[in-house]
Amino acid sequence: MNRAAAPYKTKQAGISLLEVLAALVILSIGASVAFTWFGQSITAMGRLKDEEASLLARNEVLEYLRAINPVEQPAGEIEMPGYRLSWTSRPIRDVVRTLTTLGTPSRYEVSLHELDVQLIHSTDNTPWTHFQLQLAGYRLVAPSSASSIFGTPGAGTSP
Repeated sequence: MNRAAAPYKTKQAGISLLEVLAALVILSIGASVAFTWFGQSITAMGRLKDEEASLLARNEVLEYLRAINPVEQPAGEIEMPGYRLSWTSRPIRDVVRTLTTLGTPSRYEVSLHELDVQLIHSTDNTPWTHFQLQLAGYRLVAPSSASSIFGTPGAGTSP
């Protein structure tokens, strides 16, 4: 057989330019999907961090507001670490005189109030969170008596 007449066959040594381009396209698609997912994860983590801070602040505010009497302090504002708390309240039920265990009027009147609570960031004065809360208020209407609820003078504590 004549070598000149035979077709010249070469072995491929390495990868072609087309294969390199296809590999780069696949790699870039995978990388763009991964970076998009990574960016969304970071955004979600930021939202979770803000939500957690908001819930912690709400719990702190609830503990503070449980100690106030909305009859004596119907509105107020106080600086807390990182935010400012402000509230206003309004009665949502009629005032009721409480009764002792024997059915006689006690020394207090109670009423149910709805508090409108707002938290504002201290750094930039932007509203942070807002919620409403129902809280009981009370008012002393009769002085302490020297007798107990059973009528015996000086026996027991006053209600």
